[in-house]
Order: sequence, then structure tokens, then C-alpha cells
Amino acid sequence: MNQKTKHFLIVLALSVRLFLTLVLVISCYDNVAFKYETKCIESEINRTICVENERIKCTYPSYHKESNEIEMHFEIHDETHGQEKEDELERMCEIADYISRYIKNNPESFLCGKKITLSSESCDRLGDVKICNFDPETDETFSSSEQFHYGYFDGYFYPKEDFSLSKLERFDWFEILEFTDMTNDNASSLLHFPQLKEIRCERDFFTTTEQERFRSKDIFLSFIEI
Repeated sequence: MNQKTKHFLIVLALSVRLFLTLVLVISCYDNVAFKYETKCIESEINRTICVENERIKCTYPSYHKESNEIEMHFEIHDETHGQEKEDELERMCEIADYISRYIKNNPESFLCGKKITLSSESCDRLGDVKICNFDPETDETFSSSEQFHYGYFDGYFYPKEDFSLSKLERFDWFEILEFTDMTNDNASSLLHFPQLKEIRCERDFFTTTEQERFRSKDIFLSFIEI
């Protein structure tokens, strides 16, 4: 092996090492930046959303670089009784609304441009409520990353009044809603959601009259089998 070849191999080895080190540094920076912002968001959520003796914890935050996706789980805790609370539907919608405004007001945020899933955590169950800025069924994103227009709600383990359509009235920014074990106490309220395009639910969740009213508003009904 001549001197030029040895020199080339040494330079190549150093370049590969430098490249791998750079990749590692960038990866570590992404994780540090994400965890720092998660803590800031959690702090502001508790300052602006929580009622007295209530705390919301962001658990298991994760960033998946390959799919450019972020997952954040939230636990609503009753500090007085030392246990988890069950008013997850409204609280998760409030959390999504806050994070939406946070991203919009912080264009340099690590969260910008990422696919984000906000998920509830209760009694070791994950995902009774999921709110996303993309459609998990098609993997298509909405027009911008701050818009959390997909909502999934499963009220199987909760009192019926806690998971009812009337609880969604304040949160009219959804484009796609998916229901499992929800209480239909006010279907007409969804007719006033200006961006609602699709509802995924069981076939008998709405009456025939309600279904016709949705279709007259060009809201597509997709029936799922449970």
C-alpha cells in the first residue's frame, strides 16, 4: 500500500467518524430540545388550564425521527385525593387548543412541521382520547401543523355523561371525529362545526333523521364495526 492510499484511507476514516459524531449530536440535540419544550408546555398548561388541586402531567413524550412524529400522553391528576381524574374529554381538547396556539405563536418551535398525537393516559390505559394534527387512517396531514383537526373518543370505561357529544360543543375546530362508546345527547351541535367533513362511528349511533341532516351539510358518515 503506497503513501497516497494510506493517506486517503486515514482521511476517509476520520470523515466517517466525524459524520457519525455529527449525526449523534444532532439526534441528541433534537431529543433535548423536544424534552425542554415538553416541560415548558406542561408548565404553561398547568398554569392556564388546571383548576384548583388539579395537575396535568405529560408522560411518555417521544419523538420518532424516521416518521417525523411526536407522541405526547397526558394524565389528569387530582392532587387532593391523590388519584387520576376522569374528565379527560374536555381537558384533552383544551390541551390540544393550547398546543395549537403555542405552535402558531412559536414558529421556531421543535413541534412545527411534525405529525403530533396527543393521547390521554388514565389507570394505565393509553389512548381513550386521541387528538392529532393528521389523519391516522390515511396518514395525511392537515394544511398546517398547528391544526389538531382529528379527534378520537372512546368512553367505554367512563360515566356516560363524561363522554357525550355536548362536551364537544366548545371545540368546533375538528374536521374528522371518530366515536366509540360515546353518548349521543346533542347530535345537532355537530352541525355547527364549520370545518367538520367526516364522522366515523357505529351505524346506529345517529338516528336516520340525524344522518340525513349530516349528509345535507356534506358531512360524510363512515360506519365502523366494533
